[in-house]
Amino acid sequence: MNGVAKIFQWLFPAVFLFPLLPLNVSSILFILTFIAALYISISKKEFTFKNHVLYIPLMLIGLYYLISFLFSSNSSAGWYEFERRAILLAGPILFMMRPGINFKTIRRASLIFIISSIVLSLVFVYLHIQHFIREGTSHEAYFFTLRTSFEQITNVHPTYFSLFSGASVILLTRDLLSRDLTSSMKWGNVFSLFILSAGIVFSGARTSIVATFLSVIILFLLKKRYKYFLFAGLLILPLVYFGRDVLFTRFVNFYDVLSGQMSIGTMGTSDRLTIFQCSLELCKQHWIFGLGPLNIQSALNGCYSIANPALAIKHTYNTHNEYMNQLLSFGLLGLISLGTFIFFLLKNPKRLTLVFSLGVLFGLQFLTENLLSRQHGLFTVCLVLGVFNRIDRSPEFKLWAFGLK
Repeated sequence: MNGVAKIFQWLFPAVFLFPLLPLNVSSILFILTFIAALYISISKKEFTFKNHVLYIPLMLIGLYYLISFLFSSNSSAGWYEFERRAILLAGPILFMMRPGINFKTIRRASLIFIISSIVLSLVFVYLHIQHFIREGTSHEAYFFTLRTSFEQITNVHPTYFSLFSGASVILLTRDLLSRDLTSSMKWGNVFSLFILSAGIVFSGARTSIVATFLSVIILFLLKKRYKYFLFAGLLILPLVYFGRDVLFTRFVNFYDVLSGQMSIGTMGTSDRLTIFQCSLELCKQHWIFGLGPLNIQSALNGCYSIANPALAIKHTYNTHNEYMNQLLSFGLLGLISLGTFIFFLLKNPKRLTLVFSLGVLFGLQFLTENLLSRQHGLFTVCLVLGVFNRIDRSPEFKLWAFGLK
């Protein structure tokens, strides 16, 4: 059993490389980690629901998908829907088993996740600088060129990258606000925060940008470190200036679409409006019991073919709204479960500051993305939340205190 425990101590942090690894590799690492954790927990009889009540609504959603698979007439499609979301059940169980996830293991996992996010941020920074060196003043399609180039290099959608970086910014900010860091540790945090923030700004992920910096401001208020408002402003202003061609264009697109000024830059926003309108119409028709997870896409495609035929021909878009997705999948039960999950994250801001901040990040991001339909989103929601919950409930935890056990 000691050998398995040692393997687990390395497997668990390795899973948090998922921002950089191919998803199939990340999934295999998670399965191996889960099996090792299960063996250790059965041997030690370690299993507890204590401090994990916030996971229960999320696990209910996982059970809904399992039930949908068991009673689906199309078993292969139903299994696919459940299989890619199985971490909704396995992720919480991993932390409930508590198979020797000590401070050292949590610290290593946190640092690996942060470093992975920094690497991706540096890719965005590099692409941004490269554009100005080669092309000078940006053009209308610059934003799409930047994001497409990033996704081709990393195989990570910019929105999910911004989710990783947003969570990393929250953790580093919480650490920066602690009162016992050395000067070198503080400046190391500041430099890391600058790189991560630059990546988020250059990604142009509007919801993530708003959610991340709102979470940071709330952290300042909860920790009563008001002078950091000025410091954060000095940190952000140059990023806003250098990323203005991405940042301003993204937010101005809303006005352009509403005023009927269509262009290459407004295509994404215009498509989002069509997606929202079709999703909302379906929600009005099927708000009690939903359509079932296997029927949503075909219903959306039918609406797209009427509202925007070009959109229906070129793309197959989901709802881009997790609340609507759960309502259409499972009716009111799905929406209530997801709403309860967010409520549990937000209900205790002073004691569980990291969990509360993730509640802000996830709650807002659910408005524009189906985070629980893609593994990058699922890994972040289930695994990062588990780590942040453990850190919150351990006041003595220090991110940079390598000597602690």
